[in-house]
Amino acid sequence: MNLFNLKNKTIMIVGAGRGLGLELSNYLFKQGAKIIGIDQKFNSNNFSKKFIIDLNKTASLKKKIEIVTKKLKVIDGLVFCAGVTKPNKKFNSYDVFKFNEVFRVNLQSAYIVNYVVANHMLKKNIQGSIINFTSIGAHQAFPENPYYTSSKSALRHLTKSFAYDYGPKNIRFNNIVPGYFKTPMNKKTLSSKKKITERSKRNLLLRWGKPLEICGGVHFLLSDASSYITATDLVIDGGWLTKGI
Repeated sequence: MNLFNLKNKTIMIVGAGRGLGLELSNYLFKQGAKIIGIDQKFNSNNFSKKFIIDLNKTASLKKKIEIVTKKLKVIDGLVFCAGVTKPNKKFNSYDVFKFNEVFRVNLQSAYIVNYVVANHMLKKNIQGSIINFTSIGAHQAFPENPYYTSSKSALRHLTKSFAYDYGPKNIRFNNIVPGYFKTPMNKKTLSSKKKITERSKRNLLLRWGKPLEICGGVHFLLSDASSYITATDLVIDGGWLTKGI
């Protein structure tokens, strides 16, 4: 029996069009999984089906995800790895519009998608696995970025709350906690050799993560190898959260 087998499993990936979501989609596709991609745009064909959905439009999101679940009939796993960041230019600046946008995408849309997919699994009697991408920023304070870190912290506990409620129905919820990876979201930081070096020194491996290095942890949590794991934070950060001085 291969506990890690994902062949013919239907996995929905939200935020599949770029960055870690795209890397993950390509990897799981090669494992034989049926990948359902959700994003605003796509540059890859490694999907069984693709749905263009704007997560910022939360008023219509629930209905759109419900339409997707009806078309698919079976969803074995969900990975919500979409996210936006809107740093402050100054620590004491105030911008409720940025706050609302970040929380709509990072938290409210995650709640909607998690809710719809979990209830689809419940209705179909599927022992599914749902994974949300939080951040090391959900565990530590970062400068001039209160919207992102607070939204990811809230998402972390949303996952645990869902894990509590759906656990008796054998639907598992877990968090992946990424550190610094070389992705488009970090484009600005990656343009500065000084910042690359500074952040490399902050973790135990002394380097940034490669996008492919997120895939093993997600594969594990989606598979039967993690069937007794729920409400946990799987940290993939090169040792960032552990390192002291």
